[in-house]
Amino acid sequence: MLTLIGLGLHGFEGISLRGLETARRADKIFLEVYTSPTIIDMNKLQNKLGKSVSILRREDIEEKDTLLSEAEGKEIALICPGDPLIATTHINLVIEARKKGVETRVLHAASIYTAAIGESGLHIYKFGRMATLPIPSDFLPFSVYECIEENKKRGLHTILLLECDVEREERLSVGEALKTLLRMEAERKGNIINKKQTIIILSGLESAEGFKDAGIMEDIMYKEFPALPTAMIIPGRLHFTERAAFESFFHLKNPCT
Repeated sequence: MLTLIGLGLHGFEGISLRGLETARRADKIFLEVYTSPTIIDMNKLQNKLGKSVSILRREDIEEKDTLLSEAEGKEIALICPGDPLIATTHINLVIEARKKGVETRVLHAASIYTAAIGESGLHIYKFGRMATLPIPSDFLPFSVYECIEENKKRGLHTILLLECDVEREERLSVGEALKTLLRMEAERKGNIINKKQTIIILSGLESAEGFKDAGIMEDIMYKEFPALPTAMIIPGRLHFTERAAFESFFHLKNPCT
């Protein structure tokens, strides 16, 4: 049996009681921390679980053989940041496990996706397709621009996850993300992104350094958001109750979309 257990947004305190008890009963416990940036005190975690915890690297998950071989005859718990099945890597793991006849179970937890929507005050049914904005490279990620364009045409909000490569210790800052969006707008000229439009930034939710803010791009661009993970919301067409949420949550009376 392989059980994937979500840790929630920050550290390991967001794990459910069911997840905690399941991990304690497992023959072996593995921890995966490469799909999402999180800080976990291993000593505290192992004391809480009453067992040792082995850390898995990217290749350990993607190659699957070691983990699934263990799960063929034992109770194995794989604990993961956020919600386990938000990461496509974990979906592939479950598919492979079932192909091999390994029973699987998933115990869910909060993720940046659900938390970002809740903390924004925007209506969940008015969000369109989500995208990840990558760390700058030699090419511009126009698929992200097209995602925003498609959503805005339908009046929908867009969540952008800012890439953080845990293993290489690299991250995309809010300032770099906005510059990338503006560069793509300058090339495509679709009138999708502009410096005067209002955006929401959600940084390290539930952590001690967690912070959320909203404002126009040209102001937000020069602010620091050190906590991880970081998400950005580009609002679409706003309902009057969403405008009320902007005023209540962010003290903005006239957000520009």
